[in-house]
Amino acid sequence: MGEIPRQLTAAELPQVRRDFVAAACRAKKAGFDGVEIHAAHLYLLSSFLSPYTNRRTDDYGGDVLHRARLTRETVKEIKAELGTDWPVWVRINTCEALEPGLSLEEGQEVSKILSRAGADAIHVSAYTLPINKKITGIVQIRFGAIPGKATLRGLSFPMRQP
Repeated sequence: MGEIPRQLTAAELPQVRRDFVAAACRAKKAGFDGVEIHAAHLYLLSSFLSPYTNRRTDDYGGDVLHRARLTRETVKEIKAELGTDWPVWVRINTCEALEPGLSLEEGQEVSKILSRAGADAIHVSAYTLPINKKITGIVQIRFGAIPGKATLRGLSFPMRQP
């Protein structure tokens, strides 16, 4: 119903990083104690990390090191701008139940890559709806509402075996 997503060009990626840095600067100026970079849940940086959505053939696609490049560069640039003492953590998916999805081993490698780039913590998550039809038990959750008694406590899906 809206604009069809397109692959960003390599020339557009520096602006993406600058936008993340600018947002972190605004957060610090507003008095926040740190910032979380959202690289999970099918958002932009998540789409770079996941082999399911990242089909690039340039320096931002392919193996896990290249798929993590944009997020790694973003962390480094935020730390360079705001200092190593201002906390930056990254939320990532791991163990995507997709083919080809981010494996547990790749998620661990992404965590190491981002830690070496200066991330102070990694917030591990998992969310592949609406792509992954195997995930069940979320239909009773209304966005913006407090979960009711009938809401299941977690997602359930078969784990991919390595």
